[in-house]
Amino acid sequence: MPWPLLPDGGPAHHLLYTGYLGLGQGKIILKIKEQLGDLPFFFDPAFGDHGTLYKGFDERIVDQAIELASKADIIKPNITEALFLLKDKQLENRINDLSFYKDIAKRLSCLGPKKVILTGASTKPNKIGILVFDEGKFDYIEEEELPGLYHGTGDAFASALIGSIVNGKTLLEAVKTSHKFVAASIEKTIEEGLDGIKAGIAFEKALNLLTGN
Repeated sequence: MPWPLLPDGGPAHHLLYTGYLGLGQGKIILKIKEQLGDLPFFFDPAFGDHGTLYKGFDERIVDQAIELASKADIIKPNITEALFLLKDKQLENRINDLSFYKDIAKRLSCLGPKKVILTGASTKPNKIGILVFDEGKFDYIEEEELPGLYHGTGDAFASALIGSIVNGKTLLEAVKTSHKFVAASIEKTIEEGLDGIKAGIAFEKALNLLTGN
């Protein structure tokens, strides 16, 4: 069933997805959401990592993100963003604790979204952990962490995730597909000898995982 057309008669949409935003741009997103009615809304906060906000941001960006999260159906924060959204900065106290991650996901759902994807939720060294909270049900994925630092992994993950959901996969299936896609993109980046900070990830080389070709 197609979703409503935009006011200008543009094509039907399946889902509203937003990530990195500047201060004040949240109002634009909320206006678009209002125009699109009941269209599902996926929100990736994208304002911090490693215990701090990104350069140029302050608590005002957190307040904007809280408002957007309250209107979202699905959110995908990392641990840092999750704790800022909850106004809870006790990151160092219970890190690597799965029960802590579950508590965080449940508390985030109380802001509004019924589905929460919590990234950076590893329980062991050199592992990548993702906790999925889907309307009361928990699933947990943990894989080996690949070496190096790479820009663009969060955007690639979220975009693959949304594409998978729109094409009929469950949330958990979409998370698994997206994780495999990002991991393969990083592996291709390493194989190509690219600088993961300057060049980002070689996601083009792994698109076949999403298309099946």
